Amino acid sequence: MNGKKFNILIIDDDKKFITEAKKMLRDLGEIDFDEGYSEADFYSLYKPGKYNAIILDLRLKSGYEGMELLEYALNEDPHAPIIVLTGYASIETAVKSLRLGAKDYLEKQYLKEKDFKTEFIKKINRIIIEDKAVKIADQKLAESAAVDRVIGNDIKIKRIIAFAEKFAREKESPILLVGEMGTEKGQVAQYIHRKSSVRGKFVKKVINPGEEDLAAQLFGGDKAEGLIKQAQAGVLYLEDVFRLDYETQQRLLDFFDSGELKKTGKKHGQAVKVQVILSTSRSSDQLITNKNIHANFFYRVKTPEILIPPLRERGDDIFLLSQYYLLELKHLGKTTAGAISNEVLKMFKAYPWPGNLFELKHVIELSGMNARLDNDKTIKPGHLPFDLQNGVLEKPGSAQIDLDKILAETTLKYMAAALKKSKGAKIEAYKYLGYPESKRGTLNTRFKKVFTTYPDLKGKYPGIHKLYLEK
Repeated sequence: MNGKKFNILIIDDDKKFITEAKKMLRDLGEIDFDEGYSEADFYSLYKPGKYNAIILDLRLKSGYEGMELLEYALNEDPHAPIIVLTGYASIETAVKSLRLGAKDYLEKQYLKEKDFKTEFIKKINRIIIEDKAVKIADQKLAESAAVDRVIGNDIKIKRIIAFAEKFAREKESPILLVGEMGTEKGQVAQYIHRKSSVRGKFVKKVINPGEEDLAAQLFGGDKAEGLIKQAQAGVLYLEDVFRLDYETQQRLLDFFDSGELKKTGKKHGQAVKVQVILSTSRSSDQLITNKNIHANFFYRVKTPEILIPPLRERGDDIFLLSQYYLLELKHLGKTTAGAISNEVLKMFKAYPWPGNLFELKHVIELSGMNARLDNDKTIKPGHLPFDLQNGVLEKPGSAQIDLDKILAETTLKYMAAALKKSKGAKIEAYKYLGYPESKRGTLNTRFKKVFTTYPDLKGKYPGIHKLYLEK
């Protein structure tokens, strides 16, 4: 690491130790040190992302203020590269700091022993290397997000990106995205919006069967402005478009042909320029035989179309996407894991993923939470949702699975495990699962929705239902 410049912050009320530490660390290369001796010094010096390593004494002059500083820093930056110093501390204090998110700890009482310097340098060196890796990963994450996360190296995905960029320049025709549930058709739609020359908004509408006033929502009424008008000079994305009723399909077809927007109940129209992107999870064979689908509408929007492959047909993209979702999760501070074991990757490769990217993302989220419960750095088979652990593989085309219920129940199982680990203490359970204080209300709302949607789960998880929902 010689020849490179690093920034290290040391917070300790023992000035002699700071002097010794700076001498020991000179072997790492060119280092700019900032030092402080109190809480006030820390708050004055610390800024997220500024330092490659932070050395923090847990016990300053008036008590264990260092633990509060540790919590503050990790709340500001879950990846803060902190090593804590303890005096004659118990293992309990060190473990607590690691659970909060410290990278490592050192016991200062061994300063005079000959192995201390070697161990100190080795740990700081590792923290600096990990911090550099996190910063590179964050940069890649930002770059991926900049293209709306159409991620993949498989030839099918590269073709989709090429088609999307081509169609983005052809604003006259509606574009149809066809792919199974969970293939992230909406992300492709957003990618087309970004790549197109339009400067208006991206307006999304999910078509729910039986929803009232869909025509008025799209075309507007006497007083209300419709979604088509709202998307003027931008993109209108209609998800599950073939769920529209027959009459609304006809009106949308008329709009495609004329370019004129006619509000509900009005004879005269207004010219509106908008790029329309449509999507469906049903195949052409399923659509053409459906009597509720207007044949002319179907053939009008079928070309051009972009076919989005299911995850099981995307080769090694499963590994790239798994790591990407894990990186997102770690970036949010919700897991201690930064890697996925080879055994898990083999299981992922063999699994057919009926829920596609949607399912993979939630499997990574739930597995990452379980790894956090074990304070594990790697996702292992035992961290996977129970159905995957047991080798339950749904075959494509088999009976429709209720993926939302599976994910909901898996979340409840992990919450039950966290409560057991924390001996029923909700705040500690939240911390185990990586939920900061600001997000705990969201988790309560999520549980309420789960039990309302799936009342049968109340009997399976009465403890959680009573703890969070019963007054």
